[in-house]
Amino acid sequence: MVAESLIEQDLLSVEALRRPMDLFRYTNSVASVLNALHCFSFVRELMRCDEEDPAMCFEAPVLWLAIIIVRSCSDWTRSAADRLITIKMLGELDKDLVNKQHLKFVVDPREAEVEVGQSPQLGFWLLHGVKFGSFCATWWDRYRSLITVYESLFVAWPDSNFACHEEVAGVREFFIRSN
Repeated sequence: MVAESLIEQDLLSVEALRRPMDLFRYTNSVASVLNALHCFSFVRELMRCDEEDPAMCFEAPVLWLAIIIVRSCSDWTRSAADRLITIKMLGELDKDLVNKQHLKFVVDPREAEVEVGQSPQLGFWLLHGVKFGSFCATWWDRYRSLITVYESLFVAWPDSNFACHEEVAGVREFFIRSN
């Protein structure tokens, strides 16, 4: 995941994910970053919206990344952009498009903040506005109930690699305490 790579390199902050995002509207800063991201081939493909095949248009993940960048990226040109070019997770960089860009944005930790986040597109599921501990606890509870039902019907949970349920329970408790 692109954001994860940038967060691991301390080029973006995980704090940018803690507030819900308005993924339906965006400011000039977000539009500027979207234009810069559009210089990468995979981003152009995701954002290609045509009338013949509207299902191919999947802008929400790119908008999500742009908001995280505006919320927390203090060094776009020398660090974050270089990293994106190096890891190629967004595809190849179109240098002609880059030369046409005038990237200008103000870092704002509350960029596109809303009271309650919503999913703008079917299939979009990227964290924003979630307390990670609460998320993990909810996930664990759902996972455990799924295992219980499955085991009552079929005897054993098939994923032996993930059989250390107690270990996962320990992770759940860690996240609950860290909230």
